Amino acid sequence: MTSNFPIVGGTEEEFKATNPGNRYHDVWTEIIIQAPPAVVRAVCLDFQTRASWDPAVTHIEVIRGQADDLSTKPALKLAFEFALDGKETKIPFRPLIMKNDEGCLLWGLNLLGGLFYKMDHAHIFEPIDGGKATRLVNYERFGGFLKYTMDYSNWKECFKASNVAIKKKAEEKANSDN
Repeated sequence: MTSNFPIVGGTEEEFKATNPGNRYHDVWTEIIIQAPPAVVRAVCLDFQTRASWDPAVTHIEVIRGQADDLSTKPALKLAFEFALDGKETKIPFRPLIMKNDEGCLLWGLNLLGGLFYKMDHAHIFEPIDGGKATRLVNYERFGGFLKYTMDYSNWKECFKASNVAIKKKAEEKANSDN
C-alpha cells in the first residue's frame, strides 16, 4: 500500500497547498527536539511502551508483520484519547505502516478505495543543527465520507501533547546515551 496523500515535510503552508479547496481535513503540528532524528524515530517506534508515556495514546501495537519490514505488511491496533479527557477512542480499523525510514514513519488506511475513508498519519524526522536536533512534524490527513462524521476540535491539542511527550522521551534517551 502506498500513501493516500503526498508526504510533505516543509511548512504547514506547503502541506495545506496540497489540499486545494480544503477537500481533506488536516491536522499539522511540529516541535523541535534536542536529539538526533534516529533517536526521535526510535521513540516514535516504541510501540511497546508508548501508551505508558504518551498522554494521547492509550494503546498501540503491531498486530501483523514487523514495523521495520514493509514487505510483511505491518498493521497496527490503535486507541487514542483525542480529547485528553479520559475517554478512549478505539480505532476500529487496522492501519498499515506504509513508510518507515530515517526520514518518515507513515501509517494509513484506505477503505473502499478511499470513498468511505482514507487517512495518513506521518511523523517526519527533519535533521537540524547538523543532525544534533530534530524538527518533528506530526500530521494527519483525512478524506472520504467518514471524515464528515468526526469531531476534530481537540485533535491538534492532542497531537501537541503527544509531541511534548515524544520530545521529553527522546531528549532523555539522547542524554542517557551520552
